[in-house]
Amino acid sequence: MKRALYFAFAFACAGALLIGGCKKNNKFNGYTQVSHDGASNRTFYLNENSVQRDYSGHVSLSYLIEEMDGKYSLLEIATDCRNIAIRETGTRYMRNGTMLNSVPGDSTPVSLDKVPELRPVLLRACAVATGLRSFVGQFEIGKAMVLVFGNYSPESKTSSWDDLAEYGQQLSAKSGTVSVILDAPVQEAGITKHIVFTSTVPMGTPFSCHACSPLISGFVFVNKVGKWSVENDQRDLSLGAEWGQPPQARIIRLGPDRFGVISSRSGGGQGYTSAADTILLPSNGGFSSLSIPTEADNSGACGGMSVFTPASPCYSSRASYEFQPGTNPELFDVKVINSGTKLVDGKLFENDAITVYSFSKDKYLPKSAQPRLASNQKDTTPLEPQGGIAPKVSAPVKPAACTMGSNSGVVHVKCGGDNKSVGVYISPFFSSTVVGKVACDERLWVVSSEDPVFLKVCTSAGVRGYMPHSQVK
Repeated sequence: MKRALYFAFAFACAGALLIGGCKKNNKFNGYTQVSHDGASNRTFYLNENSVQRDYSGHVSLSYLIEEMDGKYSLLEIATDCRNIAIRETGTRYMRNGTMLNSVPGDSTPVSLDKVPELRPVLLRACAVATGLRSFVGQFEIGKAMVLVFGNYSPESKTSSWDDLAEYGQQLSAKSGTVSVILDAPVQEAGITKHIVFTSTVPMGTPFSCHACSPLISGFVFVNKVGKWSVENDQRDLSLGAEWGQPPQARIIRLGPDRFGVISSRSGGGQGYTSAADTILLPSNGGFSSLSIPTEADNSGACGGMSVFTPASPCYSSRASYEFQPGTNPELFDVKVINSGTKLVDGKLFENDAITVYSFSKDKYLPKSAQPRLASNQKDTTPLEPQGGIAPKVSAPVKPAACTMGSNSGVVHVKCGGDNKSVGVYISPFFSSTVVGKVACDERLWVVSSEDPVFLKVCTSAGVRGYMPHSQVK
C-alpha cells in the first residue's frame, strides 16, 4: 500500500536535487528531519501530513531514511505508540531519483526495542496523532467516546466498536458494544485530566459464561489550552474477569502529583478461589501495570475434603499493599506484604516475603524482598516467582516439641516445655476456623475430620507443618 505521493515526491525532489534545490531541513519536500543515527550514519525524516490514527488507536505514517551517500528510502509504518510496530515494503532510490530496489517489510509486528533508531520518528508521529483527536469546551463522556471509537449513543450510553481487529479472537466477535466503567477527573501539575476505562463485549451475542472476560480499555484525556485530546490510549489492558462482567476500577494516588487506577477482580472454580488487584499507571502513551495477588486458596479441593486426597495440603495466601516514598520522587514505591501459605510441587511453603516495587523504565520492578521466617526456621527455599520476584521462604517442617492425645473426639495438644494443653474439637465437616491456641503461640486449624486426621499447625508467621493421625496417641 504505497501512496502515489511517494513517486511524485521522488521525481520532484530528484529534479530539485539536480539543480541544487532541497536545502537542509527542506531537502525532501513535505518531510521534516527528526533524528540522525550516528552508528549507521543515517538521517530520519517524517511526513507529518501522512500521520493518521484509526479508531483502534493505531498510528500509521510515512517516513524517509537518507543514507550518507545521498541514497534514500521511502517507507510506511504502523505502531500502537507503545510496544510494537510493523513496516510495509518500501522503495530505495538513488540520489537522482532512480529506483534501486525494494526494502522488505515485516511479516509480523516487531518490538520497538528491536528498532531503536525509529523511536524518535514514531514518538513524533504519535504526538502529531494525539493532536489530531480533540474537542473543545467542557469534558463530556459522549464526545470523548466519539473521539476514540467514532460514535456514541446517549440513549444506551454505549459505543459500537465495528472492527475489533486483533482483539476479536478474545471476544470471538468482529464487533462489540462498549460501555464506560470509570470516568474520573484528576489534576496533575495543574493540568485537568479525565481517566476513562471502558468494557467491551460482543455485539448482539450472549456473553455471561464463567470464562467470558470483557475487553477492558484505558484512556487519559488531557485539557490543554481549552482543547481535550487523548494522552494515553491502550485498548487491551488484559485485566481478566468472569461471567461477562468487568472488574471494579477506582482512582488511586500513585505519587505526590500522579494518579492511576486500581482494578480489582475475584473468581474461582473447581474448589479454587483467587483475587487480585492490578495497579495501572498512565505511562508511555498507554498504561504500565503491577498485578498483586491478594487472595488464593484451594479450600474446596484440598485433602480435607476426601479420604482419597489427604496428601494434598490446603493452602491459603493473602497479600496487602501500601504506598510509600521511594527513590523516584514522582511516584511512590509499592510495598507488598504476603502472608499465609502456597503450594509448590505438591508441598506447602510459607509465603511471607515483603517485596518493595519501584517504578523505573516504564515498569514496576522489584527493588527488594524482605522475607519473614517462622521463629524456629533457619533454612530457606526459594519459591516460584510471584509478582516478578522469587522470594525466599521457609521450607515445610513438622511441628517441634509437640505431642497430641485424643479422647472421645477431642484432641489435646501439649507444646514446648510449658506442658500446657488445649482441647480441639474435631468437627464432622472441614473447617478453617481457629479452634485453639497453645502456650507456645501456635494455632491449630482442623484440616480434615476424615481418617487419617490432619491438623494444620500454624504460627503467626504462617504454616509450620502438619501433625498426622499417626502422631495422635
